[in-house]
Amino acid sequence: MWKLVQRAISKYKLRILKIFVFALLTPIVTNAIPQLYQEIINNGILRSDVKLIVFYTCIMIVLYALQNFLSWKTKEIVIDISLKSVSEIKKEVVEAVINMPLSYHDNNSSQYIINRINEVDNLSNLFSSEVITAIVSSLTALVSFVIICSKSIILALISVLLMPLFFVITNRTIGNMSEQIKSAFESSAKVNEELHADVSGTYILKQFNDESNAIKRISTKIDKLVLNLQARNLTMNKSMNLISFITSANQCIILAVVAIIITNGKMNIGDYVSLTQYISLLFAPLLSFQSIKINLKPAFVAYKRLKEFNLLKTKDMSYKTKIHEISTICFENLSFRYDNMNTNVLNNICISLKRGEKLLVKGANGSGKTTFAGLILGLYDTYEGNIYIDSKEMRNLEIGSIRNCITVLPQKTFLFNTSVRDNIAIANRYLTEQELNEKVEHYYKIGLLDGIDINEKIIENGKTLSGGQIQRIALARLLTRDTDICIFDEFTNSIDTDTRKLINDIIELELDNKMCIIISHDESVINRKYNKILNL
Repeated sequence: MWKLVQRAISKYKLRILKIFVFALLTPIVTNAIPQLYQEIINNGILRSDVKLIVFYTCIMIVLYALQNFLSWKTKEIVIDISLKSVSEIKKEVVEAVINMPLSYHDNNSSQYIINRINEVDNLSNLFSSEVITAIVSSLTALVSFVIICSKSIILALISVLLMPLFFVITNRTIGNMSEQIKSAFESSAKVNEELHADVSGTYILKQFNDESNAIKRISTKIDKLVLNLQARNLTMNKSMNLISFITSANQCIILAVVAIIITNGKMNIGDYVSLTQYISLLFAPLLSFQSIKINLKPAFVAYKRLKEFNLLKTKDMSYKTKIHEISTICFENLSFRYDNMNTNVLNNICISLKRGEKLLVKGANGSGKTTFAGLILGLYDTYEGNIYIDSKEMRNLEIGSIRNCITVLPQKTFLFNTSVRDNIAIANRYLTEQELNEKVEHYYKIGLLDGIDINEKIIENGKTLSGGQIQRIALARLLTRDTDICIFDEFTNSIDTDTRKLINDIIELELDNKMCIIISHDESVINRKYNKILNL
């Protein structure tokens, strides 16, 4: 994961160098200011030298301006790097999640996965300006400590001795925060998952008059989330206030020692004023680092949770062969079962198919018809037996090149929130505008897109369209892709008789030179003519 972070910020090396230059300049400027206060008091006020007071005041104003300029530019760079780096990491996480085994997606809802992806935003704390502030304040404190030593070794020793007490107390306070944050993350993901499911199923909830139960169920989870967030925020609040109190108490003790030294005539009032500021600068990084530990907890928890996506563990595909077409596919003693099942879904399947042939796959619900289609797409590689594509074992072929030769018309088609035209065009990005227009014109000619506005905007996976219209758009997408193998997975579900007949006719007339695998238990489909039939 840290390699991922390094990769994200590697392109900003020059800007990071600027940050460190500013970080080195800031302590010099900051530590000069208390000394000027001392000079104003000792050589200006006590000697009634107005010109010297004005001179040193002007210098201090310039130094304050420079100090704020350095702070402004540093934070500006850090904010820019933070947003862009987290964005790059998020892109890689999205890529990793999409490339996760299908079993991960089978076992988790899409909304839960999206919430897990959004946890990446917590990594922005790793790049926050607070981290740079802590580094700058540490350098400033180092210079302040040297100056304090030059004025009083005893005072420096007392300051050092108080620091361990500070760390012990604050570390014990924030020790259990990680578990609280982890619990809050998981609760948030689960609440959003259920909320998304119930909002998506509003029609069914209303149909069964179950809105009140859904609201109660979600409310219970929201209450649990609030309790987790409350525990985390109360701990953070307590920790921050305790840290602030301990810092102030330490400063009071040290300043009391300074006051005693002054009363003994070993320092003057100017020393007191400057030491007050130097002691504040000395303890500033302690406060800053402990605050960072609190604020970075969500980032570290998010980092640990993101590790399961194996962002840097990509399979080596260099040894796999790429293909550009499929002429034959052969299944030899093919068996398969899911990771969470004890029995096989498919057993000893032996069948082959060549270009121009149509295969009917039929069987009862749960017999493995859709699983069979998934294996052809290479969604699972844990099958027993062999799948040969043009006499080459599928496991030895590059999966992306296989999928480029296959198109599926699934039971549940997904439409994107864009126009009907774009939903069709997404199937083949290599088409020119003219070629796409010709295909669309052909689809209208054969009646495939009758009653469908090609420029209509799709909303939420086509909730304003009928099941038949959705499948027509999906079939237009399949035809546009123009691949060697076309898989039709229970495509007649929830469509009217006319649409069913139209799609069956198009399969026979438009795809006569393709390998077609028809998965169905619909009589109107089963009674068509096929070259081969597979009973599951």
